[in-house]
Amino acid sequence: MEETQPQLSEAPLRELIEEFRKGAILLHHGAFLESEEVQRAGWSQYIVVVRALDAKGPGGRDALIPLLRDPDPGVRAVACAFLVKRNPELALPVLDDLIDNCGTEASGSASNTKGLYEIEMKRNKSRSNENQSPPPASNED
Repeated sequence: MEETQPQLSEAPLRELIEEFRKGAILLHHGAFLESEEVQRAGWSQYIVVVRALDAKGPGGRDALIPLLRDPDPGVRAVACAFLVKRNPELALPVLDDLIDNCGTEASGSASNTKGLYEIEMKRNKSRSNENQSPPPASNED
């Protein structure tokens, strides 16, 4: 797989997106088959694409946005996982739809992604509130 990475970083965007799709489908197919080996193969395939997109700059992952409308729920779920922090207004409704209306492994993936996102947002809000709190009153008289 290491040989593929340099080639993918230079690949046209449509090829990167198709590789991501294939990896996401493989991941969820592996979950359906209860095969960790197939799941790892899918993860290995799409993570190389994510790294190539990240190498394109801060907005590189935005290339995954069209996959939020992909007909395959597994593809939508994996795309959401990589878009929810940067584009929650786009990813959260897709996650909610997958959680509420999808009867496949993608529903579980969507639920996990949304749960992790919410935990991180609460943690960030708590840290932000800590930084804005006034210092404790001094007991020195």
